Amino acid sequence: MRVVKTMLCLLALFPCLSLTAFAQPAENTLPKILEARAMKIVAELVEESFPELLDIKLTPKAINNPSVFLATDIDALSILSGDREYTLYLNQNLMTQPISDLALKGILAHELVHFNDYEKMNAFELAVFYVRILADARFEAEYERATDLQSFERGYAIGIKAFRFWLYDQITPKAKALKEINYYTPAEIDEWLLSQNEVTLL
Repeated sequence: MRVVKTMLCLLALFPCLSLTAFAQPAENTLPKILEARAMKIVAELVEESFPELLDIKLTPKAINNPSVFLATDIDALSILSGDREYTLYLNQNLMTQPISDLALKGILAHELVHFNDYEKMNAFELAVFYVRILADARFEAEYERATDLQSFERGYAIGIKAFRFWLYDQITPKAKALKEINYYTPAEIDEWLLSQNEVTLL
């Protein structure tokens, strides 16, 4: 009974436990050019490396945050209904501050790993996950770094390295220091590539 009561409490809170708290959804609409570019790459990634995500419902939306350029989210009501709907948030600076296809594809692979993780969780597990992400900085860092690693193993280490170089030029030193804790740095990606007997191209 305690587990059931805990689950009900978490599910009641779930609409508030959204990663959009970090993303800061923008009031203006997402530019069509950016939406088309991102969704084209997402389709390529699904075909190449994420066939398990072929049928997910995914909607791109705009965000407005100086240090967050992509984010993922789930519609809370869709979790309860069993027909899940996901959101991919994109910062318009991805268009105003030119980013290469290599870098964008790399970070979108990282985001698709998130969606794949969400698909494996039931409603209770998702609620607990969101609480931990919001409340535990160490857990968040461990999870994001594990997500990076999954992306590397699917073949996108070079792209994520390119994204990190691009990202560091867009954010403040304070924000960069936090990113270096929560995600693999370019130097750490090089170390991983060398451990896999891969050639670093950047």
